[in-house]
Amino acid sequence: MRSFLRKIYNKFKHVNVIMAHHVCDDEPIIPSCIISKEGFREYVSGKKFVSIDTALRSISKNNKSYILTVDDALDDLYTEIYPVCKANGIPFTAFISVDLIDKEGYITTEQLVEMAGDPLVTIGSHGCTHIKLNECDDDQARYEIMESKSKLEKTIGKEVLAYAYSNGVASKRDIKLVKKAGYRYGFGVIPRKCNVISLMFDRFLLPRYNLDNNTVQKI
Repeated sequence: MRSFLRKIYNKFKHVNVIMAHHVCDDEPIIPSCIISKEGFREYVSGKKFVSIDTALRSISKNNKSYILTVDDALDDLYTEIYPVCKANGIPFTAFISVDLIDKEGYITTEQLVEMAGDPLVTIGSHGCTHIKLNECDDDQARYEIMESKSKLEKTIGKEVLAYAYSNGVASKRDIKLVKKAGYRYGFGVIPRKCNVISLMFDRFLLPRYNLDNNTVQKI
């Protein structure tokens, strides 16, 4: 039965939501979820990338396109990912852990504001501190979800409408808070195509494929 349902699910037109973290060749601040500079450039070459809103507002017309998302706001978001995307006209969404901005190994406020002013870049929230929400009490969860949105919007002067859960962890409480905060979409880490079924039933826990040196040939 599950196999049958999966076949039906996969027949719908879809987009592949890609989740990157580190693009680097050296030892990074977070030694996981790494893709090499060459690997990243080769992966994005020749693929049809569209923005979150373009894809999800008309998902039935964008079959086999890609959404690029980048989590955490590590410094190579600005030094490696942004230049490649800008040079190739690739839209992407940067999910920002807002309290980590200006800390060692992360982007600066000035870099965030610069990227937010580029039509290719959508800024989303990745919480305040990057803590897993299942480790938070109710007050901390509200801080991570709601205060991160407020802080980002004050910094960039734009509405923030997408949220990515740290480590993909989200309970019913967390999803409810994301809705209440006024986000339009929430993203997890389930490796699955995103289609109209996803939007109908999982708009606040949408699937994404993790991009690193181990998965780059598979997605």
